[in-house]
Amino acid sequence: MFLSESRKRLGAHALAVSTGSGRLVAGSGDGALLVAVAGARVAAGGSAPCDVAVSRLRVGDERYVVASLGRAIDDDVAAGVRRILSAA
Repeated sequence: MFLSESRKRLGAHALAVSTGSGRLVAGSGDGALLVAVAGARVAAGGSAPCDVAVSRLRVGDERYVVASLGRAIDDDVAAGVRRILSAA
């Protein structure tokens, strides 16, 4: 629900949280799986497909990537994802 509301608020086409290797953890919007994979690739130093924004997170020993298609990711989204993953 958090990602869905955040995606709508940002006006993004898709919003995804993935592991550092690109495995989808959660997503909202059409193509969230592809956005997760592209975001992990960008976070690892690869080139960014047009309109993909990423935010890197570390929660405990795990690395995560928040990726958005169509809009930048704001600090509220990254903080919310970190809070949710920390509680899991």
